Amino acid sequence: MEGNKRKALFALGALVATAIGIFCYAKPTRAADSGLIITEVMYNPGGTNKGYEWVEVYNSAPAKISIPKNSLGIIDEPEERDPDGKLKNTCHTFDAELAIDPGEFIIITDNKINFQSTHQHYTGKILDSVVELLDSGDTIKLSFDRCSTWEAELTFSSSWGTNGNGRTLEKINLTEADTEENWQESCDIGGTPGEASKECERTSPPSKITYSKNLKISELLPNPSDDEGTGEFTEIYNADPQEITELSDWKLEDKTGNSYPLPDISINPDEYHSFYRNNSSFSLNNTGGETIFLKNPDGEIVDQISYSESAEEDCSFALSAGQFFWTSVLTPNKENVIKAPESDGKKAANAKTGETYQSAENVYLNEILPNPKDGSDGEYIEIANGDTEPVDLFGWKIKDTSKSKGYQFKDHITINPGEYLAIYRPDFKIALNNSDESVYLYNPKNEITSSVSFAKSIENSSYNFDGKEWKWSKFLTPGKKNKFDSLPKVKIKKIKYAYKDLYAEFSVKAEDKETKNLKYIWNFGDGKKSTLAKTTHKYLATGKYIVTLSVSDDSQTVEKSFSLEVKKFPRPDLEIVKIVPNPAGSDAEAETIDLKNNSNKKIDLTGWKIATGSGEKIFNHPISSEFILGPNETKAVTREFSKFSLNNNAGKVQLVMPDGKVADSVEYSKEKIIEDEAYAKINGEWKWFDPNAQEEEILTEESSGEDGAGDGEVLGAMDENPLTAAQYDTHFTSEDAYIFLSQISFMRDRQEINYTPASNPSSNIAYLIASLI
Repeated sequence: MEGNKRKALFALGALVATAIGIFCYAKPTRAADSGLIITEVMYNPGGTNKGYEWVEVYNSAPAKISIPKNSLGIIDEPEERDPDGKLKNTCHTFDAELAIDPGEFIIITDNKINFQSTHQHYTGKILDSVVELLDSGDTIKLSFDRCSTWEAELTFSSSWGTNGNGRTLEKINLTEADTEENWQESCDIGGTPGEASKECERTSPPSKITYSKNLKISELLPNPSDDEGTGEFTEIYNADPQEITELSDWKLEDKTGNSYPLPDISINPDEYHSFYRNNSSFSLNNTGGETIFLKNPDGEIVDQISYSESAEEDCSFALSAGQFFWTSVLTPNKENVIKAPESDGKKAANAKTGETYQSAENVYLNEILPNPKDGSDGEYIEIANGDTEPVDLFGWKIKDTSKSKGYQFKDHITINPGEYLAIYRPDFKIALNNSDESVYLYNPKNEITSSVSFAKSIENSSYNFDGKEWKWSKFLTPGKKNKFDSLPKVKIKKIKYAYKDLYAEFSVKAEDKETKNLKYIWNFGDGKKSTLAKTTHKYLATGKYIVTLSVSDDSQTVEKSFSLEVKKFPRPDLEIVKIVPNPAGSDAEAETIDLKNNSNKKIDLTGWKIATGSGEKIFNHPISSEFILGPNETKAVTREFSKFSLNNNAGKVQLVMPDGKVADSVEYSKEKIIEDEAYAKINGEWKWFDPNAQEEEILTEESSGEDGAGDGEVLGAMDENPLTAAQYDTHFTSEDAYIFLSQISFMRDRQEINYTPASNPSSNIAYLIASLI
């Protein structure tokens, strides 16, 4: 045994003596762990609860548990005590002797007859309680001494599931902790009394689909000269340069609620498609006051357009350069051509006043500021002149969606070609909404020449037209050419594999020329979100998910989506083939556990664990450094990779996958293990080998593969809390102390495995002493 460990063991003598005295003197508040586990509860079967609730109990110990008459007690907390310390609520005991065999399940119910009638397949032991057992969130305790100390307990909540749906709560892994993640709804109605839980075949939750935002209403013909039933049409344009959009479940709708579900067809990038009234039964008003909405399958408005004036015969309301104009050139299923109707003139006389009004084809809204940080007086609306001649705005009008008459230019204000005019709220008197707002520009003929709509504003950012579409910008440019901040550049790290019940890592690299203050929103497609650039997420069901990431700077957002398939964690063909518990020199530096990869794929063991121990406790030791096994390769795990400790007389070694399942296990025992003696697996049989034997005598197959070699994917998964080598101490550990105490019979010899060390330190005095080392 190594020197530093021997010194520490001698130092334990005084502690052991003291502990024995404490152990003999103190009255325990909780009995030693008996191996009894609560494994299933029916707490709210639906309808009346009384007479149909039950608790399943399991004996995980290797020996039979015998309980004297009137000793087994069950209590339902929260417990209350009177001033003398006695429990107010009833501790129910059972008037019968009870024996529970190893691996046996028993049922405690509040009505034995009801339980038997609803679970006729169950043939095991049933204890009949006279008290109503459970509420929606309780602690259940079992006792061998009439509720003085507790052998098993469970605290659960209705948030864990099953509340009223006829299913039970089942413990998934019987040897692990009673956390919400280790309990599930039973697969079957009524539960599985007398049986271990099983993995349910559940369908994955539907992923949120991201629909295109690039479909536009591009042309309306309300008043054809021919039959309106065959001539009237509404046109949609796919402005996306790459994405094909399926129109199934999309619809057109007017402001009265009349709707037309679009047919199940595809619309290609840069394609126009017209829907005629005789096919769609969707009609347009000839007299104006019309609003048309384009809605995606989620019912969200993707685009909308309004016209308030009467439609001239054979004139369509068409989209061009982001603006709508009345045009006499009809272009169904084609790119729009804007040509003013022949009745339009540059001048129109006002018969009442004699004033002359000027219309123009290319005067448009260019910038609006709806949400200034310095108060509403800072709101402004900007108009641009894209014509080749000066335009007099006398008689022009600006309106929003409110019932107000809007603002009309009553003075002769001229905008020269290429110039911009900003009007502030104290002048135009229109209160712009910070959300769900639309603004319209009317020419003197009461025709809408330009419009803009937004769902939500950004404080102190203006909404600007770039010649094709509207964008938010933090640069305010009233009376000047618009300036846009650059979009964030976003690169998502590719996720190769994702596994059910294991954490997958999501990360993004993003940069912006103007700011480092970027905001992130991950939508994982299962209802969960994160606002971190680098984060982890655990999926609880297999299936395909649409993951969406939004990256926003001060005014703009870039959105990227990708599909991710979540699978069950693969069970690779790995085995433990050799252990050296007592090497010459320092154990900490030379103890080894050899692993062999029998598959034809590389396997990354980062996030796996080496579990070692002796007696009733076994300790997990994460593989914290990169450890890759090539196809058919054998490699030794040392404390460089995992800080395990091997007992020099007897012990257990397990290879544990990231999902907590054991890939392989071996137990060893020898009265005296000489230095460098190896315990090795040859042709399926474990044997002890003399340290002077040749390596070829110990392992019949040597791997020629190199680290990382071979074809195929690398199997692996993240652990929830991966640890680094810096977090471990290579000197004498509490586990070493625990092994020592087990060898002097300070605890019972048991086979039960506990993958959560220190889950109940007070229940075992040996572990309590070991934890002080």
